[in-house]
Amino acid sequence: MIQSPRTGTTRSCPVREHCESSPTNASMRTINLPRIQKFPILSALAGLVVALASVDASAQTTATWIGPATGNWSNPANWDIGVVPINNGPNTYNVIVPAGRTIEFDIGANSTISGLNLQDTGKINIAGGHSLHVSGFTLVAGIVTANGVGSNFTATSALTVFQPSPELHASNGAVLSIAANSYVNNRWYGRTFISSLGSGSQLNLSDLTSFDSNGDINNDSHVHTVEAGQGGVIDLSGTQSIDGAQGNDTLRFWIHTGGDINLQNLTAITKTNAQVGARTLFDLERASYELSSLQDAVGVEFKVRSGNEVLLPSLTGMRDSNLDLVAGATFDAPSLTDIRGSSIRVAGSANLLAPSFIECNDAELHAHSGGQITVAANSYVNNRWYGRTFISSLGSGSQ
Repeated sequence: MIQSPRTGTTRSCPVREHCESSPTNASMRTINLPRIQKFPILSALAGLVVALASVDASAQTTATWIGPATGNWSNPANWDIGVVPINNGPNTYNVIVPAGRTIEFDIGANSTISGLNLQDTGKINIAGGHSLHVSGFTLVAGIVTANGVGSNFTATSALTVFQPSPELHASNGAVLSIAANSYVNNRWYGRTFISSLGSGSQLNLSDLTSFDSNGDINNDSHVHTVEAGQGGVIDLSGTQSIDGAQGNDTLRFWIHTGGDINLQNLTAITKTNAQVGARTLFDLERASYELSSLQDAVGVEFKVRSGNEVLLPSLTGMRDSNLDLVAGATFDAPSLTDIRGSSIRVAGSANLLAPSFIECNDAELHAHSGGQITVAANSYVNNRWYGRTFISSLGSGSQ
């Protein structure tokens, strides 16, 4: 209802949203204007936003490699758009690297692209102090290598994903940082597929929460290696679970010559579709290595050199696993109680600091050359269908 300031009478507004009144006017009037014209500033801003969005979308360009099997990123002729795809002001690029193509990244020290699709067996090599940053969606199914101090690859967007089965290698001080949250290796052949080698080299995969190595489900035996050595570091600090290789394959974590693989939050190791025996191997060539959060392990093997130690303060179960403790090596797992189906071999002067073996069914226990094993179980059952020596004590001082 609208009241007239002159007569005092009221009347209905025929179109409420198109009626306006002014207290200074002597009479009422109805203004039939489009709604957006009542707010000219908002209208202008809305138009500007639409225009900017349109400009940004039009400037986002997809560049696909059409060059030879191996070539340089900096050559415009190697790209279907005839332009080198590096973000420059309003011009931004999404890059596609097809399968089987190797690109030598030879652009400046701080280059950025908006998106990357690195397809299976596609490869990007970064060296000479060059660096490539992907600011948006990143799919890595191929191979990324970086070599030398200042040579970096970063993809830290929440839209970063791994497709099976990428290979990642940092060497001689290079740094790779990739924010994917899961990793799966489906390669049927064995090779080193993740590595950090050389002082200052870093492979930051701290966003990974799970790490799976499916491997070959056939009867072939392949080793799939994650390697840190010569001072190189692999950060898997966010990884909570590892699923070892299938079939007769082995997932190997090889740590040597001052290298480190950070698995501080790893709680469980499993094996899926694996044959009898360990399918995740920790090959330790360092004085001391600790898995502080590991509670339960299935199908794991610890290879500890003489004079070295592995520390497992939270481990309570280690089933269907292998431990061959050589003279002078230390295995410290004070809470370990369940070793069902595992094979434990201990040599003289080895230190097996796991005094509470309670569940030992189907385990194989061998003390030799003066080695000692203490078992707290009050019963033992062997359900193996095959014949072999499953308990032995050989050599003077063995118990």
